[in-house]
Amino acid sequence: MRVSLIGCGSGDERMLSAEAAGRISGASLVIGGERLLTGAASLIHGRTRNLFLADEIAAEIQKEREADGEDDAGREADSRGNRGSIRERSVAVLLSGDTGFFSGAVLLAQKLEEAQIPCEILPGVSSMAMLAARLHISYSDWKVISLHGRVQGMEDLERQILSGLMSGRKTFFLTDGTWNAGRICQVISRAGLGDLKVTAGEKLFTDKERIRSGSADEMASESYSGMTVLLADEAPSFEKRTGGLPDSFFIRGTVPMTKQIVRSAILSVLGITDGSIVWDIGAGTGSVSVEMALADRNGQVFAIEKEEEGIRLIQENRRKFCCWNLHVVRGNAPQALGGLPEPDFVFIGGSGGRLEEILEVLRGINRPVGLALTAVTLETVAKACTCLERMGKTCEVLQLGVSRVEERGRYHMMKAENPIFIIHSAGDPET
Repeated sequence: MRVSLIGCGSGDERMLSAEAAGRISGASLVIGGERLLTGAASLIHGRTRNLFLADEIAAEIQKEREADGEDDAGREADSRGNRGSIRERSVAVLLSGDTGFFSGAVLLAQKLEEAQIPCEILPGVSSMAMLAARLHISYSDWKVISLHGRVQGMEDLERQILSGLMSGRKTFFLTDGTWNAGRICQVISRAGLGDLKVTAGEKLFTDKERIRSGSADEMASESYSGMTVLLADEAPSFEKRTGGLPDSFFIRGTVPMTKQIVRSAILSVLGITDGSIVWDIGAGTGSVSVEMALADRNGQVFAIEKEEEGIRLIQENRRKFCCWNLHVVRGNAPQALGGLPEPDFVFIGGSGGRLEEILEVLRGINRPVGLALTAVTLETVAKACTCLERMGKTCEVLQLGVSRVEERGRYHMMKAENPIFIIHSAGDPET
């Protein structure tokens, strides 16, 4: 029995290859969603089953194979002239888009292989290729994000969208009925990119095709069907480089700023992993927040600051360094921490005298959290270590001393900067 998994592109039979059309026409059973079965109706001569879940499709194909086994006995009898011939069975499974582009074809093929049912996969035309064709542009360098059945709530939606904006490339979004193009545009606008150009392609390569372009602000209020894809232009981006940006790069005021070498050390001991949630408590000018946001462009950084000048400076540095994944949170910790997504890493640059209370919040998080905090006095170091030990966490204390050469007439002398202590805990009591 032949089983064919067929990519149907937009679902219009005109998008099918000749080979795919032939497999559908010759199939004794055609399986697919209602839209795809309707689109290929003129080609279908066998029975149809409206199914789209991999387990259900695999079970239906298994039943068809068992029936085909019974037919084999009939064909054997026919060779002896005892019975009439029986047509060989074949199955065509219709899948939207391209079988290799966020398709259920791979999962279904695995299930069929586990059941020892061989199959062939016939690729189709992806929605990304269709939109690029309509716009007369290449899609070879696009960032691709599928939101179709892959979003675990609003926080996850924002994280995925912002990771696309931080890529510095055009970003292509596959949408669904819940996480549609309008909601994507709303997130883009809230990130401060309301004037970014976006293009929505709806029901591409069908008689109901519709393509619209405009700013994210303009497109956010439009209505879209579930069969819509969205392309966002390149968001402004900051060049990729190792951590430790020169101090002169930052917009500064009277708020204290963590210096370049110290920032590098903080990132080094934290070891932020890809796609992390990070809190920067007492963010000041936002210099550490910026470094963390640029180091993990797929993650999200929350800069918590109480001073109005600090809030302004963080917002200005966020724009300057194109840190669209950096969120500014106004308020005092620990109260301002309520409602934030649970962090993977935390940096405490300033506690406002409430270090114990802040650490108690972290203690309530039911998973390991990497922590680093800075101090300039031995009393703060002792207090931090005592609190962490009481929480059952091990910690490491580093003292960072930096000296720079200064010219004094004909001589060069070393001038020491204030020493900084970095207290670090990996968050896992076993480490």
